[in-house]
Amino acid sequence: IAHSAVRTSVRFVRFVRLRPETTVTCATCTARSEKRASIPGVFHSGKNLLGAAAVLLLLVAASCRSIPRYAAAVPVAGDEIIVAGERFHTGTRVVTWWENVGYDTYKAVSAVTLRQPAVTSEAPPQSGESSSDVTALQDVVDQLVLHYDAAGLSKHCFEALKARQLSVHFLLDIDGTIYQTLDLRERASHATIANNRSIGIEIANIGAYPPSASQPLDRWYRRDQTGGTVLTIPAPASATGVLTANFRGKPARSEPVTGVVQDQRLRQYDFTPEQYAALGKLTAALCRVFPKIRPQYPHAFLSDQPVMRKLTDRRLARYGGVLGHYHIQENKIDPGPAFDWQRYMSSVRRELNLNPAEGMATKRTKNAKAESSAQSNLRKDSLPK
Repeated sequence: IAHSAVRTSVRFVRFVRLRPETTVTCATCTARSEKRASIPGVFHSGKNLLGAAAVLLLLVAASCRSIPRYAAAVPVAGDEIIVAGERFHTGTRVVTWWENVGYDTYKAVSAVTLRQPAVTSEAPPQSGESSSDVTALQDVVDQLVLHYDAAGLSKHCFEALKARQLSVHFLLDIDGTIYQTLDLRERASHATIANNRSIGIEIANIGAYPPSASQPLDRWYRRDQTGGTVLTIPAPASATGVLTANFRGKPARSEPVTGVVQDQRLRQYDFTPEQYAALGKLTAALCRVFPKIRPQYPHAFLSDQPVMRKLTDRRLARYGGVLGHYHIQENKIDPGPAFDWQRYMSSVRRELNLNPAEGMATKRTKNAKAESSAQSNLRKDSLPK
């Protein structure tokens, strides 16, 4: 049996107690079924826990490495992220993995693992309180890693991740729609040594390239009649996966940005205003939930200019906050030279009611400490575990 019987039974009982219908997805069995254990009306009352236990015994007996996941969607506001089974509002559009238009890492990847130390609490949280799972995660998670996907669209990015058996917690599409692909208690495979302590976001952008190299920028961007630059997706409209109908995307800056990352001179178009707006709100929500993710990015001493190379091992080990993929690995250049760190962090700090000008402080300010301590005021509701 791949999973601890105690951990599996705890998750199963908590799940079936709260849901009238259960979806059990096996990550490794070849005979995978979408709703193998869908038995309406059996599992949602305390007197029928015996039935739940019987089903659990059948799963164990079959040596099936199944972990219960969330079932059909419950009514939500449409802006929530999921952290250890709890719902936290962000103020921006979020599509979760169980929705029809969402992207489900649990189905796409053969194995999904919990962060270490593992977080599995038995008792559901009381109203207005964080569960012990969330509290445990707050001790572990202290970094938010930004990537560009080099695929141009979140749909294409997820397909590429699936093919490579990689994963990331969030995808951010060109129209500003955020897709959460798995619970933040899970460890995604997106940033090597930072995986266990970090949350990963893939931002849709075709990427950065040496000015003299062959590149797809000319196929993805063109001038319109007003002289501005617009996104031109080289794919049928029905295949883009962009949720906003007839979305006409534009980079935040019309001209391509040239800069140096990891000592490489690169050219890239900026991200869309919709992406910056959504990313700012999502990041602020994550900073509230995870106080160790400070609203800051790696920057030069006494300057707001971002560091454009890998951090030293010592600095990376001690760092808590937002950072790029290239801050972690020497062979990475995302989110690229066009990502506007100052604009992004200013929006995050405004969302947190902090002074935007203080976002580059090396140490936490009094306001930042106050913001972290106010996390309990974040609106949240319980979801089935």
